[in-house]
Amino acid sequence: MSSSNALPFTTRIATWLLEHLTFGTHRDALSGDLLEELRAGRSKQWHQRQVLKAIGIELWARLRDHARPIVFSAGWNTLYPVWQFLAHGRLSQANADRWIALPWPYSSCAEIASGVAPAITFVWLGLILYLVAFPHKDRALSPVSLALGLSTSVSVLLVTTFAALQYLSHPGISLTDVGQQDFYLTFHLLTISIPLTLTLLSAILLALPRGPRLARTLRIPTASATKSTEHKAHHYLGFSLLPRRRAPQAI
Repeated sequence: MSSSNALPFTTRIATWLLEHLTFGTHRDALSGDLLEELRAGRSKQWHQRQVLKAIGIELWARLRDHARPIVFSAGWNTLYPVWQFLAHGRLSQANADRWIALPWPYSSCAEIASGVAPAITFVWLGLILYLVAFPHKDRALSPVSLALGLSTSVSVLLVTTFAALQYLSHPGISLTDVGQQDFYLTFHLLTISIPLTLTLLSAILLALPRGPRLARTLRIPTASATKSTEHKAHHYLGFSLLPRRRAPQAI
């Protein structure tokens, strides 16, 4: 039986979360050192607290790095009602009468397209505006990354659209309701459409230029697990996760 299988179930879950929700070459070292501390006598509750602290620090750092795309995505989507007003003009109203006359399923598909098309073009316009307004100084925009962002935005929008329909499912809701002007404003925070914000944010993050991937490093065992853990946690996370141990009192 391997050493990982000998660990308690909660400890294995915490270790898996630490390895998958933190990034960089230090995650293996930190995970291994925390396990060494656990085997040295620390409690499972202590190990879980340190894992939660490490994940929280990592997620906060990622959130801080992506603050500009998040703020831009939320702010841009407040303009969606204006875009809807411009998109649903006389041409759309004229075509709506033709769509109703089409046989099923073409009529339903046309209704869905009438709602999705303005939303996805609005997202794409926001993506292009972001890339133009905030160009990356060190790396040029890759056509592959741009295509990935555009294509992913379509997938995310469709997933959120069908999720919204599933959530709102009742006898009065159908696929044709996607064509309603206020459909994507149904799930909102203040005036911010949550489906459109998630769609634009995913498109921006995937379209941004990426740096070279760092090679993963192997964890080197140390003689003192406690000092190694404190040193690496302080080096990678900014401060020590481990509480200071009191010096033994003289008898």
